[in-house]
Amino acid sequence: MQESDREQFVLAVTGMIETFGKEASMPMLNGYWMALSDLSLEQVKRGIIGAMQTCKFLPTVADIRGQYPARVFSPVDESQF
Repeated sequence: MQESDREQFVLAVTGMIETFGKEASMPMLNGYWMALSDLSLEQVKRGIIGAMQTCKFLPTVADIRGQYPARVFSPVDESQF
């Protein structure tokens, strides 16, 4: 995600948190942002929706990531080591 996605991200995560009866704090939102910022906003939203449909308790970052297919990593450039 990019900084321009932060407002929509905060709305999505706050909605998820409050749906599970918790209060969204700034430290909590920042934690989700730090842990999910390498994904696109669309991936995060899909992960949140999937997690909300399957989790009995407030979804963790791992729950959200588990809803989206594994990331494909670029091959490692061994010359950097």
